[in-house]
Amino acid sequence: RIKVGICAMDAKAKSKAMRAILQRLEKTQKFEILIFGNQLLLQEPVASWPLVDCLIAFYSGGFPLEKASQYTEMNRHRMFVVNDLASQRLLLDRRLVSAILNLHSIPTPRSLIVSKDGLPSSPINSILPGAPPEIEERKDSILVNGAEVTKPFVEKPANGENHNIHIYYHSKDGGGSRRLFRKVNNQSSEGHPMVSTIRNRERESYIYEEFVKTNLAVASKATTGKPMQKDLKIYTVGESYAHAEARKSPEVDGKVERLPDGREVRHIVRLTEQEQSIASSIVRCFKQRVCGFDVLRASKGDSYVCDVNGWSFVKGNDQYYDKCGELLTEMFVKETQKIKEKFPPESAPLSDNWKLRGLVSVFRHADRTPKQKVKIKMTNPNILGLFSRADKEVKMKSDKNQKELSNLLDIIVTILNAPLDAQGNPPGVEGHDSRTRLQLVCTVVMNLYQGLKIQIKPHTIDTSVQPTVVKRALLVCKWGGMLTQQGEQQAWRLGKLYRNHVIKNDVNSRPLEYYLDPPPKISSNNERRVKRTAELVGAGFLQQEMNDPPPVADNTQTNHILGDINNAKDTIDDMKQQLHEIIHAPRMSDVKKVLRHCGVPPLEEMARSNQEKNPLIFLLNDLLNYLKCVCLRLETLSKSSGTEPTGESLSLMLQRWKRLTEYIYSHKTKQFDATKVPDVEDYVKYDIIHNRALLGDQLLTPLFSRAKVLADFIVPGEYGITPVDKLKIGYQTCKPLCKSIVQNISDMMTETKAPSIYLHFTSESHVHPLLNLLLHTSVVPMQKLDFFTELNYLTQVIFKVYEDTTRPDDPDRFIIQLFYSFGAIGDALACTPADNRILPVVPALCINKGVTFEQLQEIF
Repeated sequence: RIKVGICAMDAKAKSKAMRAILQRLEKTQKFEILIFGNQLLLQEPVASWPLVDCLIAFYSGGFPLEKASQYTEMNRHRMFVVNDLASQRLLLDRRLVSAILNLHSIPTPRSLIVSKDGLPSSPINSILPGAPPEIEERKDSILVNGAEVTKPFVEKPANGENHNIHIYYHSKDGGGSRRLFRKVNNQSSEGHPMVSTIRNRERESYIYEEFVKTNLAVASKATTGKPMQKDLKIYTVGESYAHAEARKSPEVDGKVERLPDGREVRHIVRLTEQEQSIASSIVRCFKQRVCGFDVLRASKGDSYVCDVNGWSFVKGNDQYYDKCGELLTEMFVKETQKIKEKFPPESAPLSDNWKLRGLVSVFRHADRTPKQKVKIKMTNPNILGLFSRADKEVKMKSDKNQKELSNLLDIIVTILNAPLDAQGNPPGVEGHDSRTRLQLVCTVVMNLYQGLKIQIKPHTIDTSVQPTVVKRALLVCKWGGMLTQQGEQQAWRLGKLYRNHVIKNDVNSRPLEYYLDPPPKISSNNERRVKRTAELVGAGFLQQEMNDPPPVADNTQTNHILGDINNAKDTIDDMKQQLHEIIHAPRMSDVKKVLRHCGVPPLEEMARSNQEKNPLIFLLNDLLNYLKCVCLRLETLSKSSGTEPTGESLSLMLQRWKRLTEYIYSHKTKQFDATKVPDVEDYVKYDIIHNRALLGDQLLTPLFSRAKVLADFIVPGEYGITPVDKLKIGYQTCKPLCKSIVQNISDMMTETKAPSIYLHFTSESHVHPLLNLLLHTSVVPMQKLDFFTELNYLTQVIFKVYEDTTRPDDPDRFIIQLFYSFGAIGDALACTPADNRILPVVPALCINKGVTFEQLQEIF
């Protein structure tokens, strides 16, 4: 039977409405219902939660959203989740709900936003989006940053859990206000005829929304035939079904109409065509299949969404319960079947005579610090004097050239202490902010920051003299990009997992010792973070301590196989140029074809809307505004003594975000640099994991949401926009790696003394092209495209070689199964305090039941 998990607080999971639905599911005898319960949700680690086929999970007061999100991330391709949990975070802030509705062209009442918590207001202050807005309250209106809404208007707290909503009336209608709240007995609001002034609490943000008069023709004993303000409540079950009920609005008089049995009086309403379309759109864009939302059907005929609530059931309606049970049954049966077809069991069905001969794995490195870079053009003679030859750049690394770096530091300090030139720059240093950048380089070199690398490149050479002389140099200072302490633990744990689960617990494996003699062969490119990951995974696999890793092959040959992308550079640059043109196309019609099949659900849904403008431009502008909010938050923090960030000073953290904000958008060309979007996602993920308390979830949630959608589109696009492009870059980048994988498998098939385990470590630049080769040569069915939009730290591609032991002399006795893990969970906000800032790694899934060695050779 299909296991259905109920992941909700007991008060909701055991409510009358939920019991009515679950009883209908149980009657079919197709399901086994597991109610997780408060004890499990609040006290037990996620690893001990039961694995189910389908999950009903939703937020309410006290619900551990981080833990539940982590649970769904760890199992998202093993089970069907009715309502996406990551999207439920957005429902907790009415400003974010409003932004999503507007982005998908879903009609809402006109509104203004007053943000006092560092998020953007509306209309936005484009220079300082996070600054408190200019507010002017007049007798019958309110102005926010110059835009006006006239009374009557509705004042809603930005906090979606705060239901204390006020309505303010125009003086011609008597003025005053009415305060709405959650029902208390038979009361839902109170009139305050003498209070016309809006709330002005220091840290509380509000939305000011035009009051919409409704037109719903339903009878009511209280109306005596007169028109009355009605609210329309709509409840969806999937995209195609929506049940609607009207009730007397709390705005009327605050008295709740009830039936003799105590239930509130509600009238079933037939939806208009527009409302049915809105219901389908809300299900898709919020990823909430069972969802309640509120609609105002205006007297002029149009309908407007005024609230989205997430998981909601109709109360006390057996006809609805029957339909809901029927639709959920269909949904669960259909979706579990799709998962089984997409992903075979982890140990694909092989009989006992098949034994694991060995495996080849390709890994991305573990969690690292943000990569940072500063470039400065210089003509200072002391810098130019560092060149031994005009055609050879100067290189220094923190772990190899400390004497040279000390000399460079002395030169930089001398330059900074010298009088400024006529342009206000240090002598021999170019650029409008050259002093700031040189001071940053000075700080980084002085503290020998992790991953420090200096390159001084010849920029302008005087060839009129012999020997030739460098006249201008480009100083490039790079740092960061090294494994965090948590990343080191993450890699070591993965090695132990490989030993105990990928090998030892494979039902077709031989005794573990078989795979350790000869020992595993481990190779890496020459990036320090990649080699360190290789050492630590190897140490965990071989049950060695972190400070006693096994040898890792790290040489010119392995770097050519695992680190060289020069052959694909021109094609990748062409993809970046095409992406630049796509994101700057002005109209939706210019990008609709690309977005409709891009593999990023939010963008695919936007392409279905009727908006005219390119949504990518809106998303990038929104992202830029949130970046400015981060900078303002950090500037404010830097003025007061408080918590320092992890691994860097507050001033360096501020510089990191400021530089990215400046680089992502050019005020000169009025264009965005799409290649910086992955850096935004990189930075925000790092700060969610390591500096979450410093920036706060209110700011990190929308920033991460925007960055992730854009990065999921841009990053895979850099490795090919069309299938032809993806294959071309795949072969250009990974041909040496593919040859190595084929050779490894050939060796373990033919040589008795060859290693059984080959572990190759590389960067994202090789994993994406490798997966594209597998995906676009039909090794992995195309319907699995959604599985590959994001490759996180410790992504793994695993080739398991099985041998039919009943045919010892048959050269065709081998079969190769393909497994894949997208690495650490992609939802960084699902990192809980119990994780100690170490994102768990998702177990590998079987994505191909088996190919022959000859088939693999043809592909590669």
